Amino acid sequence: MKILKTEEKNNEKKQISREIDKKISNKIFINLLIAVAIMIYFCGLSVVYKNIQLDSIVGVVKIATLVFLAITLILIEIAYKKESKRVFIHSMETLALASHSLTTMHVIKIYDFDFNNYILISSYIFSVYYVLKSLIINTKARSDYLKGLSDISEIVQKDEPRKKEASKKEKNNITEIEKEEQEDKKTENSKKEEKKDNEKQEVKSLDEEIANSKNKIASIRERLERMQAKDKKDGNEVKEKEDYEDKKENKKEIIDKQGKQNQEENKEQALEENKIEENPKTKRKRGRPKKR
Repeated sequence: MKILKTEEKNNEKKQISREIDKKISNKIFINLLIAVAIMIYFCGLSVVYKNIQLDSIVGVVKIATLVFLAITLILIEIAYKKESKRVFIHSMETLALASHSLTTMHVIKIYDFDFNNYILISSYIFSVYYVLKSLIINTKARSDYLKGLSDISEIVQKDEPRKKEASKKEKNNITEIEKEEQEDKKTENSKKEEKKDNEKQEVKSLDEEIANSKNKIASIRERLERMQAKDKKDGNEVKEKEDYEDKKENKKEIIDKQGKQNQEENKEQALEENKIEENPKTKRKRGRPKKR
């Protein structure tokens, strides 16, 4: 068992060391790339100086300084947002390069330096700086890693007797936790049962309310039907009364008509009788012979 534990610890240490080596190599690689880029910049200036006059190269240097200043501003903003020291250091390096390119022509004029020689010296200085920086990063990272391992071993040795005591306490704590879990389960089950009972009571109350509402609706329907029946009876009675009154009026009209007809017939008979009474008199007058 101890052999397996030691092997596991060694494997973990190897994995940690590989990860740290990758991080260190990445940092060194970035610094070397920056150094190569600066060397290419200075070589390009020397080539341009050979092919172009000194007055025309001033514009190229000004453009380069503006570019480096813009890069420094971008890097400072990124460092402020991410709160990273590494990016802040890169921004300061680009600022130094921008100030160098800004003061190149002034230094050459004051101290009468050759442009190519000045650029070569400055390129050597920047390259040496980045090489030293990469070496410092490597040594510092490895020393920090070794210190961390020594601290871990000391902490492990101190914590071994504590672990034994903690194991006993953990067992007691586990039993207490199990008891608490059982009690919690019992309380949860009782709460669930109470909830079920409450839900059943609520369902019963709802059923009773529904039944009462149905009875109320049925009583209201019966009342409406009674009211409708009464209305129908009242309507029929009113119609019957109206029909009776209409019949009375019709009878009166018929009686009045018959009375008028009888009066007219009586008048006609009287007139006819008067005519008959008058006719015999005329006949008598006509029947007498004339005297000669």
